Amino acid sequence: MHAAQVSIAGAIPELDSAAERRDDLRPQPERLLDGHIGQTDVGGPLRLDEALKYAVGRIETDPRKIEIIISYLGWDDRTLRRLKELDQSDGLNPERVVPTVACAVDRLRQTGFVPEAVERSLVLAETLVPVLDTELNQALLDAKLCYQRFACDGLVSVAEVFRERSPFEAVVVGTHRALVKSGTAEGIAQLAVLAQRTVQSYGCANLESLAEDSEEIFGSCASAALAEAAARTSGKFEWLDREHGWFWYIPEYDDNSNCLVDEIKRVLAVTPRILLSDLQSAIRRDHQSEELAPPLNVLSAVCKRLLFVRVEGDVVVRVAGALKWEAVLGLAESIFVKVLQTHGPVLHQDEFLDRCLQNGISQDAFVQSAPCSPVLVRSASNMYALVGASASRLSVATN
Repeated sequence: MHAAQVSIAGAIPELDSAAERRDDLRPQPERLLDGHIGQTDVGGPLRLDEALKYAVGRIETDPRKIEIIISYLGWDDRTLRRLKELDQSDGLNPERVVPTVACAVDRLRQTGFVPEAVERSLVLAETLVPVLDTELNQALLDAKLCYQRFACDGLVSVAEVFRERSPFEAVVVGTHRALVKSGTAEGIAQLAVLAQRTVQSYGCANLESLAEDSEEIFGSCASAALAEAAARTSGKFEWLDREHGWFWYIPEYDDNSNCLVDEIKRVLAVTPRILLSDLQSAIRRDHQSEELAPPLNVLSAVCKRLLFVRVEGDVVVRVAGALKWEAVLGLAESIFVKVLQTHGPVLHQDEFLDRCLQNGISQDAFVQSAPCSPVLVRSASNMYALVGASASRLSVATN
């Protein structure tokens, strides 16, 4: 059930059918409204909340009922209120509330009166969607349409009353509420899954890339703030570099699901210390892509959060007694380490392959694993050594 329908659906049947039926680049709210306002009744209050009360006051004279109708529909500074809440605060029998609100909604629709401030607010929201509640309220404030918080659910109910159908629906996005185009609510879950899969695949993710995915789902109006809010719903979100949009989900202590942490473990199990730049190169080999390793500052931020290493300037150092390679590496990489420690430290590819075959690895497994393994380095002349070996050592072995 959509968030906008929690209090209305079922209680007022005629509203059920109605409900069914990048930040800096966005134009200013005043410009968004230019040319979009159709035929409305000019006059009345210029603020959304006051215009709604004015519209209800045209069809209902009892001040107490006016307040109940406004509160029930979420047209005040709160979200839609349940019958129980109204009963407790207003002392009115719930059986009388539903007919009162339903009658008021019918009469508002029958009069056809749409205050200009209401129409302008609906047009603004329709132009902005998808939009977080905080962004929506800022836009309403900037357009001088509302100077108090107005809930997304309330704006949906405004559209359901004053339009034939609402062009948007309210959804929950973590700690936020948001408006999205009707029928696109599932896009929030899709965006959250994309963020989670990216972190699972690469260990961390960049908000700019996620914002591009958001635009593909929702259109060019989708904001980076919406992408961030969706990403925060998938796990223990933490910034690694907020300025440039890098984040991850904090892994549990015994969780091996973060591939970046796993790659760092494998590399530091083989060498006691390594330059951040060399560690970055090892990760790139594992992903077989120059683009999929995080920047050095992000990689450093990840290492600083791990218990088995420490960062000393531009060097990552293994904590004493941590990470025995025999317990960390898989079968193929364990054989690589054993062969190079026994017969190395540097071997030509042909000899390296022969000795690996003698230790039980298949040729197919060698061909698939050796060139991209983060625990190995290979020179242009096909000399292999364990990660952490100096370039001079490889060079001497080549000569």
